[in-house]
This record gives sequence, structure tokens and C-alpha cells, in this order.
Amino acid sequence: METKTDKAFHECYRRRDVLRTYIASRTHNWDEAEDLTHDVFEKLWKNRESILPEAMEAWVYRTARNLVIDVVRTRMVREKAAAGCCDMSETSPETPERNLAFQELRDLHMRLINVLPPKRRAVYCLSFFEGRDTVHIARAMSVAASTVKRQLLTARKTIRTALAESYQKYG
Repeated sequence: METKTDKAFHECYRRRDVLRTYIASRTHNWDEAEDLTHDVFEKLWKNRESILPEAMEAWVYRTARNLVIDVVRTRMVREKAAAGCCDMSETSPETPERNLAFQELRDLHMRLINVLPPKRRAVYCLSFFEGRDTVHIARAMSVAASTVKRQLLTARKTIRTALAESYQKYG
């Protein structure tokens, strides 16, 4: 026998295409909207017993809104960091020396990535180059999110330390 909670869940799930369109209109990325829609329903499924059936639809849209805000905020931080890291023209004119230094830094970064253990390297690359969050990486690699966080933390620390040592050594 289907309970009120089950009926409310199935009704929300039946209208998932509308939710996906809502999310896509805010993220401007259909694939990301698909992932976030999945995340919303995964959270709903885990919390369905603690949500009033009458409030379930509002909960779904509030959760979607919060996930979109997180994604957009993360995207803005990454774009700001990339602009600050790669746009050298704001701080000083582009020179052959600066271009060479930037290329050497990029090459060192790639060498450091390549010496990471394979799984740690995969986690780092998915995060750094593809902008994936820990939940998506964990799902893609079939591991716990806490494992991804730990691997990412270790990879970043290893690379940051090696870059700092190189900078101190070579200026």
C-alpha cells in the first residue's frame, strides 16, 4: 500500500523534467542540470520520511535552488581564480620573460600531476581541469565522497608544497 509520502515523492519525480528545465535555466548547462536534478532526488529519497508530503514539492525546489547557488558560486570562484592566475596583463605588461616563466610554471604543474598516484591524479584532474565537485567525482569513480576529499586534499597539498619549494629554490 502506497503512503502519502510515497505518493508525494512519485508526484514530484513524475515532474522531474520541469525541475530539470528550471535548473538548466539557471545554470545554462543541460548536463549540469541533469546531474543536479539527480542530486535533488537522491537527497529527497534519503530524507523523504522526515518531509511532510504537503511540503515535498517546495522542499524539492528549495533544494534545487540551493544546489544551483552552490554550483554558480563555485563556478564564479574558479573563474576568478583562473582570471587572476592566467591574466597577467592587469598587473604588468606581457613580456617574453613572463611568458616563459608562466610556461615553466604550467609545465612544472603538469609534471607534478603526473607523479601523483593514479587514483589521486584522476581525482585531482577531474576537480582541477573539469571543475567536478567531490560528489560527482565519487560517483564517477565509485568511491566514497570522503575518500575523494582526502585524495584531493593530499594532491593539492603535495602540489602546493612542491610549487612553493620550486619557487623558493629558483625564485
